Amino acid sequence: WGCNGRGQCGQPASVDCARPRRVDSLGDTRVGAVAAGGAHSAGVGADGRVWCWGNDAAAPQRLKMPAEEAPRGIRAHLRRGKPLALRVACGFAHTAAAATTGAVYLWDGELRPRVVRLPGESVVSLCASRYTTYAVTGTGLLYSWSEHWHTNHTPKPTLVRGMRSVAMVAAAEQHCAALVAVRRPPVAPLEGWHRPALPPPLTPSTPP
Repeated sequence: WGCNGRGQCGQPASVDCARPRRVDSLGDTRVGAVAAGGAHSAGVGADGRVWCWGNDAAAPQRLKMPAEEAPRGIRAHLRRGKPLALRVACGFAHTAAAATTGAVYLWDGELRPRVVRLPGESVVSLCASRYTTYAVTGTGLLYSWSEHWHTNHTPKPTLVRGMRSVAMVAAAEQHCAALVAVRRPPVAPLEGWHRPALPPPLTPSTPP
């Protein structure tokens, strides 16, 4: 619901979406994750497929995430299968999805994704702001990179220094927030305190 001038609510632009409306054009697709961007929205189905709508296309369109190229020397029947999406995030004009392969797929309104891989890392969580994408790895590191589709400029991901044990990240237009796992030292027992002894186990009574 909200502004629907470009079909970002999954309804024709002429439809008023002041109140929540169901995206009926998704049919029986079971959606497990959604995200909203500047003039578009995206969802991940239970089957790992990604659907996008908005940008003057009210009907959801399925995104085709291409399989990654396998290293040389690997037989065709042993190559990696098609990736499935786990999570999705939307920026102002771009969308990002974390895949089962550990990579991130990014695309703009033309729905032509490119693959971003972090060497030696697997992405488990991500978010997007206006022109920037943030990714959290399985080892708790945080990376970020900018998206400038109009100039075909695609900078490489950079490590956010000083961030460790990151569990998740969120971003707005001009600031970010991250949830960091902190290990607390064990609490010492109070002086003079002793754990009470457990009562002896019950035994069945012997019949007379």
